[in-house]
Amino acid sequence: MKKFVGPGLGLVLSVSLLAGCSSSKDAKAPAQCVPASQMDGIIGGVKVTAADALAKKVVLLLIKSGKDSSICTGTPVSRDVILTAAHCVKNADKVMAIFHTDITCESGFNKEKQSVIASDFLYHKDYSGRSNAENDVALVKLPTSIPSDYHVSKIYDGKSALSSDTVTLAGYGITAESGEGSMFLRTTQKSFKKDLYTTSTNVVMSQPDNGICSGDSGGPVFVEVRGELQILGVNSIVNGRTEATVCHGRGVSMYAPYYQDWVQRQIPNLR
Repeated sequence: MKKFVGPGLGLVLSVSLLAGCSSSKDAKAPAQCVPASQMDGIIGGVKVTAADALAKKVVLLLIKSGKDSSICTGTPVSRDVILTAAHCVKNADKVMAIFHTDITCESGFNKEKQSVIASDFLYHKDYSGRSNAENDVALVKLPTSIPSDYHVSKIYDGKSALSSDTVTLAGYGITAESGEGSMFLRTTQKSFKKDLYTTSTNVVMSQPDNGICSGDSGGPVFVEVRGELQILGVNSIVNGRTEATVCHGRGVSMYAPYYQDWVQRQIPNLR
């Protein structure tokens, strides 16, 4: 997990981190499943059950980089391509997509049936890896189609009228700065009008009580258009005044409509 000290809102110094590099013993690729008792998501969220429709729109990504392992979140944007964050895959050797709400044995997770090793992945060529949250988008290509009961999400066009003020976040990240709770899919909701604003390239969220944290990177910020959840943002970084509150300051996501053309241009380049 990369951490840095940089300018926050106003003149206050803040501690920031990439929202997706949740690395621990729990991030190892599972042999088959992990007992729930050995598990150390979304801040202020609730667990998503396998029966929830949202469970079929979000994917857990296990990232292997040398001897290190980490987790991220992703959203299918075609039957074999997953949208995630650039910093998740920038130094990756292997990416595994998990199609389940968690990998505990108690959940019924079956590695052979519910995980796929990616055949290819790429990230935005202008992603610098710096803390300014620019161009932090990537695509992961699967050698097979996503499970038939999983859904492809559209990227919001930035113009259509929203049918709800509710913004839905989903991710497999930690539930507190201390690091517990990762690898369970959780969700929380925010108000589009009260809790966030968009720029030409970013979605900026105030999250004193609930929001994204480490492990949620690459996951979606969903808005509702004509009753359909569409991707407004791709989660990137969080920052707060201190390390102990880093996930309770603000979250920054890539503004998905800005990157829609990039996604469409790059999909044919994936092997």
